[in-house]
Amino acid sequence: MSKSRFVPDIKRLDRDEWETLRDIRLTALAESPGAFLHTYDEEKQFGEARWQAEFDRGSWHICEDAGQPIGLIGIAPEPQIPSDECYLEYIWVSPGHRRWGTASDLVTYAIELLRDARCELAYLWILDGNDKAMGLYKKLGFVSTNERQELPDRPGLYEERMLLDLRGPGAEGPGAEGPAAEGPGAEVET
Repeated sequence: MSKSRFVPDIKRLDRDEWETLRDIRLTALAESPGAFLHTYDEEKQFGEARWQAEFDRGSWHICEDAGQPIGLIGIAPEPQIPSDECYLEYIWVSPGHRRWGTASDLVTYAIELLRDARCELAYLWILDGNDKAMGLYKKLGFVSTNERQELPDRPGLYEERMLLDLRGPGAEGPGAEGPAAEGPGAEVET
């Protein structure tokens, strides 16, 4: 059930919709430059092959309002983690749709997809200072893994890894301390 003021239309992008992924990602980078690891100028240089390569490494989902993209989330497995674990990334909601519950809807949608796929753990990285996103993730049950890393291209800026154990209440995953959920990326802007 949606917590937002409207019932969001969330859909998975197909590989041939690479331009939609590019456009909303560039919009997010331009609008919220401090919330992401990459910059608008870096990703603006990506060509069609690079954007299509994104589809090979994960699935990309957009939230629409009246046919216009207003939010984005990615679900990406990583080669260095088991196949039943994934990362959430590219999480962003347009400014006009923030505080409506849209970010919560997007993350909840991704979590349900992962549960349906029998994924056991979901991770995301969050940049220091993104307190609103941190509050959202904690509310949705993510906990800190107590892993922090400095960004190599941005000395003095750190990100923290969070996880959500998708196996159910009381399940314990790596880095989790206590229950998996306290409530009901990644690169993030709510």
